[in-house]
Amino acid sequence: MPTILDRLRGIAAQTEEQIEQQKAALERQHREARDLQRKYSELSNAAEAANEQLRSAEQQFAGQQVELKNRLAAIADGWGSPSVPNGPTYAQIVAIRAAVEDFPRVRAILATRFNAAQALLAEFEKKHGG
Repeated sequence: MPTILDRLRGIAAQTEEQIEQQKAALERQHREARDLQRKYSELSNAAEAANEQLRSAEQQFAGQQVELKNRLAAIADGWGSPSVPNGPTYAQIVAIRAAVEDFPRVRAILATRFNAAQALLAEFEKKHGG
């Protein structure tokens, strides 16, 4: 017949085993939570970066439109001017005009990237209760 000391030792061993199991479960939950936080930060940062790139591109586009207008207005001054013996150069105007004309295509690409990043973030939030 087991003594009270034997029973207490058994209870202590059983309790220690339960504590170790709970500790392992908590450590696993903690790792999973950290991984989810890291993934959320990555997705959030990607969406923010895509949005910032699109916003910045829109500003650049507006600036290019103004620059094109200004250069076109000033090009007439180069014709017949002694300071421009060979006549004005249109290289910058051609380059800026090409950029302005190409921007709708670029905008569509950047918007698609932003929408995709937002969709991934929304999917993650939906899946993980955000």
